[in-house]
Amino acid sequence: MVTLFIGYPGTSSTAENYVNFHSLDDYDGLPIPLNFPTIWKLILSILLLVILVLGTRMRVAIISYINSPESTLGAINYLIWIDEINGALLGISILVRIVFILYPYPISSQLGSYFCGVTEFIATAYIMGMTTWGCYIALFRVLFIKAHTWLKNCIGVGNFLWLLLTVGVLQNIVITTLSLYADDESIVKRFCNHLSIKDLEILDDYQVIQFL
Repeated sequence: MVTLFIGYPGTSSTAENYVNFHSLDDYDGLPIPLNFPTIWKLILSILLLVILVLGTRMRVAIISYINSPESTLGAINYLIWIDEINGALLGISILVRIVFILYPYPISSQLGSYFCGVTEFIATAYIMGMTTWGCYIALFRVLFIKAHTWLKNCIGVGNFLWLLLTVGVLQNIVITTLSLYADDESIVKRFCNHLSIKDLEILDDYQVIQFL
């Protein structure tokens, strides 16, 4: 059961401001794959674990190479490092998704809505970071190859690298935060609370501002 506080910020938490939502007894309204039979949930979870293991091995191989004496990539190694760190967010998201799939009750009822918020931030940050760092690695590589003299004499390779790192981190934080505010029907939110889109619309109508 999930207890929801209904009201605007600053509203007193009196008894009439709370509504109890019971977990759905059947599959109606649950987001895919929460409405799958147990056997299919297990198969999907195993596939996600396989993807996680293979992806982790690939990222370890990349990091081992850029740290080895044979690596001649130079300053771009730092951007690749950041991209691989961002990839770790995907691994965390996959593990949490597996818990969402296998656990029969809403995670929010056990760990609270703040856990859902952190999980949603991590998942969104990975998607935004994947785009950001992929573009910046390509930009750095093109300028380093095609305009190396100009980059070295006018800006400085180190200065340009720090500029990309700083702007990339700030850009990722801002875009991720804005995306969370804009996405009222987040799949992570539905997974974490076992809510359908219709449930979210009802909660929005009642101005739910906090999960307890």
